[in-house]
Amino acid sequence: MISSTTKREESIQQHQKNSKGQRYSRLSSTTKKKTQLPIANEEASQTLQLSSLEISVDDRSNKHKNDLLAYWNVLQRYPMYRAYVLSFLIQYAGEWFVQIATILLAEKLADNDHDSTDGTTLSHLTLAVVIPKALLSQLGGVFADWYDRRILMVSLNILLGLITAVGYVLASHQNNLTLLYMVSSIRASVLAMYYPAAEAIVPMLIVDGDDDLLLAVTMNSWTWSLSSVVGGILAGYVTASVGGVDVCFIITSISYLMSAALIYWGIVGQYRARSINENEEEELDNHDNSS
Repeated sequence: MISSTTKREESIQQHQKNSKGQRYSRLSSTTKKKTQLPIANEEASQTLQLSSLEISVDDRSNKHKNDLLAYWNVLQRYPMYRAYVLSFLIQYAGEWFVQIATILLAEKLADNDHDSTDGTTLSHLTLAVVIPKALLSQLGGVFADWYDRRILMVSLNILLGLITAVGYVLASHQNNLTLLYMVSSIRASVLAMYYPAAEAIVPMLIVDGDDDLLLAVTMNSWTWSLSSVVGGILAGYVTASVGGVDVCFIITSISYLMSAALIYWGIVGQYRARSINENEEEELDNHDNSS
């Protein structure tokens, strides 16, 4: 009897030990799974981040290629705008020649004139250029609205070429600082009349949508930056080693005449703002009469 109870107790204890061992093994397996899950999740998140990064890089490169292709398509679709951009690039690159040459010539004439210094001479030269631009830019906008912008740009470019070739060279050979101020002021006045027409003609050249017009305006800023870099470098080289300020004035004059030729032969048609408005009014009147 005692032996049977003892065996029963031993079997109960053995069963309890086995159940505890199974419980411990289950707990250890669950803890292993819990420790493995964060590692797996972390690896998966890193993989997703790398894949998303690769996708974003590919998207950016494709977008960059598409943007460049869009600019190129604008130049291909609008040949008259292409002529405008080329004339814009040549003219603004040439203007850097006259700007640098004018400063060097002013310093040279200030050294010859004992009553003037470099500081006062450059101040007077800056005022001679800035004041006409500030006063006449609004008048240039009026002219751009009343007259044909293409003819206005061609005429003013030819006038700028003559002023640069004759006026600046004459001031240089006569060593006349007052004449240099006068010529710079006249040139600034003509440029103040030119800029509004040059900017206002772009929407007339881009006629198929606002998106193309935005791309054209962006290309104008690129052209200005490129002409600043190229013109500044070439002007510095010419004044330092080739022929001095007179050569710079002649190069600027040629750039104005080349710009005028590109606009005259590369852009055809009438570009007068009031004629467009008058045509729209006539169409509205005809529509009202027909209705």
